[in-house]
Amino acid sequence: MKNVRYYLYWGIDYLTGGSKRKHYNEIAKIYNQKGDYEAIKAKRLSEILTYACKKTSFYKSFNPNNLKSFPIISKKDVNENYDSFFSEDYADKKDSLRVMTTSGSTGITFRIYQNPEKVLRNKMDILFFYHIANYDIGDRMYSLRIWTNINRKNWFSLFKENFRMYDTSNLSKEGILSLEKIMKQDKGVKVLSGYASSFAELVNNMDKKSRSGAKKWKIKSIISMAEELLLHTKKELIDIFKCPVVSRYSNQEMGMFAQQPASGEDYFLTNEASYHFEFLKLDSDEEAQEDELARIVITDLFNKAVPLIRYETGDLCTFGIKNNRKYIKTIQGRANDLLKNNNGELLPPYLIIYVLWHFKSIVQFQLIQENLHLVHLKLVHKFENKNEIFKQIENRLLDVFGNQTTIKIEEVSEIPVEKTGKRKFIISKV
Repeated sequence: MKNVRYYLYWGIDYLTGGSKRKHYNEIAKIYNQKGDYEAIKAKRLSEILTYACKKTSFYKSFNPNNLKSFPIISKKDVNENYDSFFSEDYADKKDSLRVMTTSGSTGITFRIYQNPEKVLRNKMDILFFYHIANYDIGDRMYSLRIWTNINRKNWFSLFKENFRMYDTSNLSKEGILSLEKIMKQDKGVKVLSGYASSFAELVNNMDKKSRSGAKKWKIKSIISMAEELLLHTKKELIDIFKCPVVSRYSNQEMGMFAQQPASGEDYFLTNEASYHFEFLKLDSDEEAQEDELARIVITDLFNKAVPLIRYETGDLCTFGIKNNRKYIKTIQGRANDLLKNNNGELLPPYLIIYVLWHFKSIVQFQLIQENLHLVHLKLVHKFENKNEIFKQIENRLLDVFGNQTTIKIEEVSEIPVEKTGKRKFIISKV
């Protein structure tokens, strides 16, 4: 049953021209592949290419009728040529634009200005993908992440959105008991959102008693963001809370890219309504093949303040094609986190993550490849027979990296949190 906030939200939009509903309906139409959705996608792509060529000095020499004529760009390219990427329509209106700032996993500070239509489109993207993940406007949402003075919401936003912040700086057993108490005191149905690492810590620290009482939390949906939710964590969440669990793929500078279906599949359906996707080979700008490890390159169809055409996200994936739509099978980590075995052959970061999460009593980890023959593994764990398990871990990693590798395992009390609020699983120095 819809609540008062739902009707207020759409009622106010209707009375003020219905711009939110128009964007929302277009996103739904393209996602569900209805009617003339292909024509709408082509029109949106043509419009942003034409606009970028007319309004920015960086793109003016490229052919708006040929996407492939545009260069692939990175954060570094934009930072070094920022003024030339900025649209002449917005160069003198920066104070009226939204600014998204990120350093992410690259450590490169990146600021992107967004025009009002882009901001609105992004809000409707999020709202639509929330909806298909079993969330309705007005549902109470608890967000599990590291909350600081920088990202903390004000009281009015919390009230308007029916939003609650829960800081996950400490998700030990004591922290879980605190969260459990809050969930049970709040008698209403609710949605949980947060980083994948927060949900991994949640399931790792929920004891048998907490799990058996999870029905009283009244969770209708769980939405994991920013990092890919590992399959075993997802399965445990479904088993504990008996509700849809989805992982979404997005970034700070552009927005909402893809999300897993609420019906339980592990692939990601892309947001083709707001972005154009390309999946390219690691060693060239040619299109990758299905199931091949590929670079993700995205064109933002709505940011006219700073058009991002063929922007390389830095993420790697494998993809497939279904119903005339490319979808992401697996997100394989960051390109700058690629590891190598003794022979110098590339290893996707998530190969290591899957190997290590096989050991259920690992609470946190960070693997650092110092060179082709030295791997440093930091572990927060709950192993009772640690010497035996450490040997098993060493053997599994030797199978991956090669027998010429020295595996150094270090016990630590905590893996430090990055400025983004996430923990870095993999660091590659090769």
